[in-house]
Amino acid sequence: MARPMTRTQLRSEVYVRLAESSGFFLDAEINQWLNDGVDDVALSVEPIIKTITINSMPNIVEYPVPDNVVSIKQAYYYNTVSTNWQKLTETTFEDLFNANPGWEDDRDTRPSRWYWQGDRMGLHPIPNVGVSGGIRLLISERPPEMTADTHFTGLPSWLDRAVVLYAVYRARLKDRDEQRAAGA
Repeated sequence: MARPMTRTQLRSEVYVRLAESSGFFLDAEINQWLNDGVDDVALSVEPIIKTITINSMPNIVEYPVPDNVVSIKQAYYYNTVSTNWQKLTETTFEDLFNANPGWEDDRDTRPSRWYWQGDRMGLHPIPNVGVSGGIRLLISERPPEMTADTHFTGLPSWLDRAVVLYAVYRARLKDRDEQRAAGA
């Protein structure tokens, strides 16, 4: 298998492993299973690590996080007084509420904690000043979906085989061959 593999090459490899050419398994199904495999690998292994920067705004509690974020590994806030990045301590929305039901009223020049809830991350105490590019997050993300046959998985190429095996697994389940699915 050449790496990285295009969606066409991935799909062909699935057919080879199934000893099929077409018919019972449709290209559209295999394409979906390949994308599902990319998601499964991205969620399990978290191989794509990046940083994102967000502008902090005065008196804003929460900030949107891109849809493709799998997890937030670390959060930093730029301290304009000491002119350096300070690591924030991870907390939860529930812990903030348990410590102080009125925590949304806490203000300071810089936050010390962060939480992640759904599609947004929040700061505590809430900054009362804005800092351009003041929030830096180290995240893992899922790659974009393969929508064309020339697209790659977006994962490190050594994970292409895992994506193929996931699609083979799903194909075996469709074929009601649970024993061979377990082998995949």
